Amino acid sequence: MPQIVDPPIEMWNTNYGQLSKQGKWFGGQDAVDAYKADNPNVKLTSAQEYVIFNEGYLPDPYYLNKEEKAKGILTQGVGQTKRKGKDYIALGFTAAYDDRIADLKRKIDADLIDAIEQNDPEKFSALADLSYRGDVYPKWGADYSDGRLDDAYNEFWNRKKFGGAALDRVEKNSMILFGKGIPKGTKTSDGKKW
Repeated sequence: MPQIVDPPIEMWNTNYGQLSKQGKWFGGQDAVDAYKADNPNVKLTSAQEYVIFNEGYLPDPYYLNKEEKAKGILTQGVGQTKRKGKDYIALGFTAAYDDRIADLKRKIDADLIDAIEQNDPEKFSALADLSYRGDVYPKWGADYSDGRLDDAYNEFWNRKKFGGAALDRVEKNSMILFGKGIPKGTKTSDGKKW
């Protein structure tokens, strides 16, 4: 775990714009550029850059929400935390990313993922991003593997409620993977309907 000099940032009490002005939180291309500046020896793939672009980068430790603070779960960098017995804060973004890709290949046919990575970098980046977020589930992954894209799309959107910036991010990836965005009538995490 990183040495904490100041109390960690409480993201639910934080204005992202203010953090950005202070040079503490980065989004979009600024996140990619800041990550590269802080990690000059790390060579990123285009899919890794896509994940950082969407996930954002905050080099300081933070608590994402009150529940994680109560449990002592810190996050840092590109959304890295301790997961499945591994300290991704200490191991770094590329280790967290590699484990998420391995998880992706367990949920969607590994040969298919390898073929997509080689032949359709945009689609692979979308899958990598959803996997990094934890939004690839076995059922829609199996449907996707078997070419049942309509079933995969429906299962994808029925599985979890999204909200805020995550909704925009997930919809963008849905457009890349399925050619369609948010289904009409979908409830968001704040209870609104599309």
